[in-house]
Amino acid sequence: MKYSSELPSDDSISADRYIRRYHIVATLVCVVGMGLAVFSMMRVDSTISPTDSETNSLSSASGRIPAVEAFELSDSLLPRERIIINPFKDSIPTLTEPKYVSADAARFLEDQDEIIGYVENGKSRAYPLKIMAWHEAVNDQMAGIPYAITYCPLCKSVMAFDRSTDFGRIQLGVSGFLYSSNVLFYDKTDNSSPGLFSQLGEQGITQRLKNVSLKTLPVELTTWKDWQARFPQTEVLSLETGFERDYLSPAYQDYFSNDKLMFPVYESDPQYPNKSMVLGISVNGKTRAYPYQEFANVWKPATLKETFQGKKFTLHWNPEAQSLRVESAEEGVNWAYSFWFAWYAFHPETEVYSTDSPTAD
Repeated sequence: MKYSSELPSDDSISADRYIRRYHIVATLVCVVGMGLAVFSMMRVDSTISPTDSETNSLSSASGRIPAVEAFELSDSLLPRERIIINPFKDSIPTLTEPKYVSADAARFLEDQDEIIGYVENGKSRAYPLKIMAWHEAVNDQMAGIPYAITYCPLCKSVMAFDRSTDFGRIQLGVSGFLYSSNVLFYDKTDNSSPGLFSQLGEQGITQRLKNVSLKTLPVELTTWKDWQARFPQTEVLSLETGFERDYLSPAYQDYFSNDKLMFPVYESDPQYPNKSMVLGISVNGKTRAYPYQEFANVWKPATLKETFQGKKFTLHWNPEAQSLRVESAEEGVNWAYSFWFAWYAFHPETEVYSTDSPTAD
């Protein structure tokens, strides 16, 4: 509906090779014939689950835990046959004790490098995508708020969450599972039977996380030049992560260069290219997408004053950075960034914004 306003760890497989082939990595267990280039992937169902001997072989070969062993899916809110896995839990390690450098010291960043920006109580932090692609989540705290910055490269989806729950502060790890090409995180603080959490689904789907929604926090996706100009005192996630990764090389360059998907999605709409960006707004379970493509001919900074489901918010388009951000919003307005295909896969009933002439500044 259109709306108009007028890695694994360093053993076994090298990190460099893994991240570039992330989600087309061999399961070494079975072939499901999905024709995804060199390697195969494995669905979670009884017909193609690994045998005990195969699972034991995987475990002993790498010293890591296969995802099919690590998580209980019998109570999943998502259809098990649509959950896709890579071989190991924590193949991509999230960060839990991140280090930061000053803006002046972040000389590894170029003006047009994309960053995730987060502000709390007047303090700002930037999370470069060139680092986030290798870790997908950063668990941290600022101004007393335990938060997680999350990024799924396959969907280019960006969200921030408050890690507080009724059973304490959780930490997000990468489970190895995907649903509609989007990462499923897990609760690293639960050592017995960790629950899974869907990033774009915005809720837990198994175990004690089942039906748990984490509060979303304000976040933006923009260029380093834009962010630094507005927040010159910002801190920047350091390259010193404790892991040896080639952070200065583009990890998903081939994937971003075309419109093809690696993994199946179960809802789709061709009105925009799969990998065109959108800013997705949600209020009380209703959603509206703001496709960047609608601003393609807007060459000057533009401001939109919007109302959705009775809630007011203001958007700002930066043509130089090719970025759209929420400048202000009433309580109850939540948002995320992602490719169009991913937003629609999780929100097939979404409204879609279109306009030829947003109000110029």
